[in-house]
Amino acid sequence: MRDFYASHGVRVAVADLARSAARSSPGSEQKLGGHADELETSLVLAIEPGARADGAGRGRLWPPRRTPAASVFYQPVVFGADLGSGPDWSRTGARGDPSLASRDTGEAALREITRELVEGLVALPSRSPLTAKRRGLTGRAGGWSIPAGARSRAEERTNGPRTQGKVAIITGGSDGLGLAAARTLAAEGAAVAICGRDAARLKEAAGRLRSDGATFLDVRADVTHQADLERLVTGTVDRFGRVDILVNNAGTSSARGFDTVDDAAWEADLDLKLFAAIRCVRLSVPHMRRAGGGRIVNILNTGAKTPGARSLPTSVSRAAGLALTKALSKELAPDGILVNAVCIGTVKSAQWERRWIAEGRPGTLDAYYERMAREREVPVGRVGEAEEFGALVAFLVSVPAAFITGVAVNFDGGHSAVV
Repeated sequence: MRDFYASHGVRVAVADLARSAARSSPGSEQKLGGHADELETSLVLAIEPGARADGAGRGRLWPPRRTPAASVFYQPVVFGADLGSGPDWSRTGARGDPSLASRDTGEAALREITRELVEGLVALPSRSPLTAKRRGLTGRAGGWSIPAGARSRAEERTNGPRTQGKVAIITGGSDGLGLAAARTLAAEGAAVAICGRDAARLKEAAGRLRSDGATFLDVRADVTHQADLERLVTGTVDRFGRVDILVNNAGTSSARGFDTVDDAAWEADLDLKLFAAIRCVRLSVPHMRRAGGGRIVNILNTGAKTPGARSLPTSVSRAAGLALTKALSKELAPDGILVNAVCIGTVKSAQWERRWIAEGRPGTLDAYYERMAREREVPVGRVGEAEEFGALVAFLVSVPAAFITGVAVNFDGGHSAVV
């Protein structure tokens, strides 16, 4: 049994056994969804006597602290591979000695325990916030307490919406990568607020979100203007009541030699790519704190890590964004706010399409991207898709990324020389 869990992972095995037990109990699957979190916790406590919801013992439920954050973003159950004395081994014929129990008999014992838990849970109304004690369940070993504020992970297990009920602000969301992120987050259940300077592009983006069936707000705004950003954040809170996610995506590429960049160009680039992000964070964080936590994703480029010749002022502005990401990740973590960055390489976007048009539409757009991948020697042999970018952003703000902060992920097909 120990070997089984060591090789397969306790959480995966518990989820599999719970689903199996649910199927074996008629009518249980539908009701089980509202209690999946409690079921998993109960199983962990049954498997490992040392586990407690307060974090004591080898198998701790983390983090029970910061209850508001736990109520906003699902918190993972984390426990070690050492399973202590395990479940009631007397059922397996192993005479209380786990080392004598085979994998098959160990699984059988856990299945029996799981089935009993399921039968107890399905008798309750769906999503009833009952503690194990009020359910009338008796623990075989240790307590049955459930972490306060924990929410069901049923959607996570079934690959359902990962940002259901959350509210996201995406700057530069009127086309390209920003719109891809907005559409993905909306598909995952979030309400999204997008902004952009170009009214025509913003109107087209709104049409696409509307056709997707998204819940959204579109605001014409220039992120270099404080008043516009205040209107964006205030409008989002007025419409949706909260802010949980901020994606700082606004910015354009500007890469030239040092001698050609004057003070005005330096100031404009820093204002657009650094200070706009700073202002958005300053305006959004108070709302995230009130909500009990949040997620911030800063969109940079790989030049932030590997600046090259004739990459100014963008590489410097983006490097400052990288430092901002790391500093904020440490400062805001106690508030349940995670801060990460995505460093993009060559990815299909509206900016590249506009450049292709400006160059006279040579060949097809697909051929243009293929040539770009060859010339830049992208290891995977192609440029990135906007939808892949959206999926990465959605992951960074999702439950599975709840222990990731202060990280800058290269989204470049392996092109960058640094990790």
